[in-house]
Amino acid sequence: MPAESASQSALLSVRGVTKRFAGVVAVDGASFDVAPRSLTALIGPNGAGKSTLFNVVTGFTRGDAGDVRLDGEPIYGRSPHAIARRGLVRTFQLTKALAVMSVLDNMLLAAPGNPGERLGLALLRPIWRRAERAARERALELLDVFGLSAHAGDYAGTLSGGQRKLLELARALMLEPRILLLDEPLAGVNRTLARSLLEHIEALRAERGLTILLVEHDMDVVMRHSDTVVVMAEGKVITSGRPADVQRDPRVVEAYLGAGASSERRP
Repeated sequence: MPAESASQSALLSVRGVTKRFAGVVAVDGASFDVAPRSLTALIGPNGAGKSTLFNVVTGFTRGDAGDVRLDGEPIYGRSPHAIARRGLVRTFQLTKALAVMSVLDNMLLAAPGNPGERLGLALLRPIWRRAERAARERALELLDVFGLSAHAGDYAGTLSGGQRKLLELARALMLEPRILLLDEPLAGVNRTLARSLLEHIEALRAERGLTILLVEHDMDVVMRHSDTVVVMAEGKVITSGRPADVQRDPRVVEAYLGAGASSERRP
């Protein structure tokens, strides 16, 4: 498919994104597309620029050049909360749960558009109370889906690392995203909870039609669950395509194993 038509059909389109830190090029003209309702994996060796690219796309880091569009609308350079309001929501490799607040309160903090937060409506108690009840019901429903309802009243800091990953995923869904960016969702998670996380991620796509872009180092997970794999090395996107095709690409072998590895592995 030509690049222009692929970009037009993409939910998320990244074009020529560049980011430098004190003369070091962390992301070098990265371009790729994420199709609606797909699960796209962004992979690459350590230091490839994946997290920096994630931060630029989601507005947490200001890029030096490029263009990012969500469903055709420009979001490059906008603030993280403005991007989230448009339907692009992310999680972090290191979870951001507020440890001294309850699990339920962590969820309610993410509830969008609470009228009680606006000065003009703060005195209209019936209006914001209805919205508050609806947000609470949605939060409890999501906690139940992720097996966390028994912990609703617990401090978030008492959860295990895997449970905090589940909480962050549930909290992201409070914003009702169109596309969810997951930064190493399985990092530091035991095998049982990793399997649960993967099941939830697959269900989000299958049942809710959610589009997912994730950074992940577990190649077995990437190859089994992704529709498309985007590979970065030294700040550049070196290839993208179906998992089986990417796995056989000599450029990918070289990026992970070093120069000359691709020729050594040929029969």
